[in-house]
Amino acid sequence: MTILFVVCQGAVDEATLDRIDTEDNDESTRAPQIGQWNRAEDPLGLGVHVLDPREPGAGWTAGRLADDFTMKGSFVYNVRATGQFEDEGLRSASSVYATRAEIDALEPGEVLVNKAEVWTRAEFDTACVEPTDAESAGDV
Repeated sequence: MTILFVVCQGAVDEATLDRIDTEDNDESTRAPQIGQWNRAEDPLGLGVHVLDPREPGAGWTAGRLADDFTMKGSFVYNVRATGQFEDEGLRSASSVYATRAEIDALEPGEVLVNKAEVWTRAEFDTACVEPTDAESAGDV
């Protein structure tokens, strides 16, 4: 699994991955965090960025990675990024919720956003691009 981020404003300095047990009614055990990665020294600026959870790469510090990091079938996974807006305090970007089956069903060139909504990689990569006036009016 690879985690993609598109930063449209501000900067991202943390990513987390939770494994949610939808059959567990105990809030204290229902959604343990199984991964956390930080970029305190070099937050991600505008653009599309890639994180490999097992090998985060330069600039990332693994704050937490559970011993049992496998993606099990019956759970829902929540990936989210947090950081700073330029003129505001800490905020959380949109979370992505998906099951292992939804992740496995992805075709090459597809990504999941929001609640397992499938986008093409091209749509994802241009998510922050503002349409021109002509495109907005449907003239293209």
